[in-house]
Amino acid sequence: MKISYIASQVKRLLIEKPESRDSDKLLISYLWIRTLRNKDIDPYSISGFELLRLFGTTDTLPNSESIRRSRQKLQEKHPELRGESYKVRQTTEERETRKEIRRWGS
Repeated sequence: MKISYIASQVKRLLIEKPESRDSDKLLISYLWIRTLRNKDIDPYSISGFELLRLFGTTDTLPNSESIRRSRQKLQEKHPELRGESYKVRQTTEERETRKEIRRWGS
């Protein structure tokens, strides 16, 4: 599966499903469900074994690492697609860095 296709689908999901911005597991699940439906496979009717077989032995499902990398790159280029945990983490890290810099000056 081409990375440009994966990236376009990831971007679409980040816009449509904001809760997926903070969870790669959720993002991967959404994308795999969408991919299966696009291939006329009902994701709710196949077994876990069949899902693993599709993932491991065919090119039916996009690679989870490609999904994660696409999300990471998109959020780097488009800050509006970042999740809440990013904002919290940045604020916390900024405060900690400021405290550390103040300690250096003491």
